[in-house]
Amino acid sequence: MKQHLSKLLEKPMGRKEFLQHAGVGVLMLFGGGLVTQALTGTSNGRKSAAAGYGSNAYGGGTKRS
Repeated sequence: MKQHLSKLLEKPMGRKEFLQHAGVGVLMLFGGGLVTQALTGTSNGRKSAAAGYGSNAYGGGTKRS
């Protein structure tokens, strides 16, 4: 891995090639995390609120006195 990175950094390239490589790297950085979350089933502690019928007292929930 280290050799591949050093080869890439030593390779002469133009602006267009550099931006392509940088874009792929950013996509892999963010996309890799999302794929890992999808495979493991984690969601960063986000909880979805119940919506629709039954989500509050007017929707058929329990009455509060």
